[in-house]
Amino acid sequence: ALRRGQRSHNLWYLYGPKAGGDLVLSSDAEVMNAWWMELDPSIKTYQIGTRTPPERSSDASPGTVFDARISLSSGGTQVREVESFDLPSSGSPSERARQQLQTQEQLAALLGCTFSRVGPAQLRAQEVLTSNAKIAVATLSAARLHSIEGQHASLLALLKRNPNWIVEDVLKHVDAEDHPLGPVPALTERLH
Repeated sequence: ALRRGQRSHNLWYLYGPKAGGDLVLSSDAEVMNAWWMELDPSIKTYQIGTRTPPERSSDASPGTVFDARISLSSGGTQVREVESFDLPSSGSPSERARQQLQTQEQLAALLGCTFSRVGPAQLRAQEVLTSNAKIAVATLSAARLHSIEGQHASLLALLKRNPNWIVEDVLKHVDAEDHPLGPVPALTERLH
């Protein structure tokens, strides 16, 4: 996506199970944050791009958009701001950035939420987790439209006979036309 007067940026479209649907994100940092939230056990659900309603914010600020609003497994709520990877690394934030941070911290407190600012260093520290999440979320996205309901009884019988199966062996017992992943059993046969 091209922003007026700026260089082009990535536009990401992905499925977020904890978000309850599809997401459109406009930076690499935002998508890494989403993948991180998907595998973080302390996060129950989240929403992307949550606008603070003006009536809940102070008179000085008509509202703001947080990058994420998170429902924690512990019962609390967190609002999160994600810093872009392409911000200048001058060491000190601009006056506008300091004002935005202060406003967001005040609004989070007013809403009864904790505030978190996630920067490039924190995202890079989560690279292994986000790489794993990318694969897990893609798999969940592909599988969410398929049902194994018709094969439930036969799969249950297989698992009762032997609880220690590997996916390849289970797939050999599933009819290709009924299998949610299509011709996977035939593919595994060709690999041997």
